Amino acid sequence: MMAAARRRRWTEVLEILGHWEENAGRLDAKTYNVALSALGKCGRWKEALATLDRMRSKGVPPDVYSFNSAISACGRAAKWKQALALLSEMEREGSDVPPDLFSYNGAINAVAKDGRWEQALSLLMGIKTRGLSPDVFSFSSAMSACDRAGEWQRALEVMDLMLHHEVEPSIVSYGTAISACARGGRWQQALSLLADIPSRGLEANAHAYGSAIHACVVGGQHRRALELLEEMLERRVVPDAAVFTAAMTAVDGWGATLRLLEVMKREGVLPDVNTYNAALSVVARSGREDVALALLNRMRIDGEAWTQVQCWRIKEIRESRSPFSLT
Repeated sequence: MMAAARRRRWTEVLEILGHWEENAGRLDAKTYNVALSALGKCGRWKEALATLDRMRSKGVPPDVYSFNSAISACGRAAKWKQALALLSEMEREGSDVPPDLFSYNGAINAVAKDGRWEQALSLLMGIKTRGLSPDVFSFSSAMSACDRAGEWQRALEVMDLMLHHEVEPSIVSYGTAISACARGGRWQQALSLLADIPSRGLEANAHAYGSAIHACVVGGQHRRALELLEEMLERRVVPDAAVFTAAMTAVDGWGATLRLLEVMKREGVLPDVNTYNAALSVVARSGREDVALALLNRMRIDGEAWTQVQCWRIKEIRESRSPFSLT
């Protein structure tokens, strides 16, 4: 079972567990926990809850590891209500299995996936109430909830709270905070956070840079967005397609758009549909039907199917009667 669990073959794990239940008599919590761990890592929340029920029906009381694995499964599947129900069961007065830090972190992660920022912050405060100390994962997950909900101010408050508790932010913490600022168009705060990363002995990654670039684009700071992209490339931080797509909306003219596509090719980054949409938007404004058709042909070569959006772009160019149009 351990070998199957390590490979995350959860169906095989459950088959082995069922066989042992039939032939090996009463199993202990440790055996069930191996199965629950595999289910937790695979996000198989229904199977995890069913396994908890099986433990109880067999007279095997679940321990904190059992609950935490089930909460983790619910969290990975964004089943926050089920995760909170498990945590509430652990918190109940007289419970034989009080929650630990991992219990709360799993629950915060679950509500964060649905942008439930108020519940995430409540759980974060609940950690202290239990006499526990939140760690970097606790704070980062709470910031993620704020980010998904568009609550950039709350995300920065959580970052400040983390520093107040003398918990060192990780690059994930910074990336999440910058992403929250980007959603709110707060490019100044995003750049301030990006500049602070080296002071913590960290190196900005593609997510941090990409979020800062997006913040600059949303805030109308197109030149700064392109400067950040250039900085990424100089530092050999390879942008992904999403970063190039954000930068694509900041360039001026179809020539610069094509140059960005060439940079993507040089860096080994394959454009996706969103990248081509952004490029075609720039080309459409210049009325270059020949360039637009060349981009569509390149899409086909890259294995991307044309979408209705691209067809609309061609239609826009043909109807614009731009002096640069070849029609």
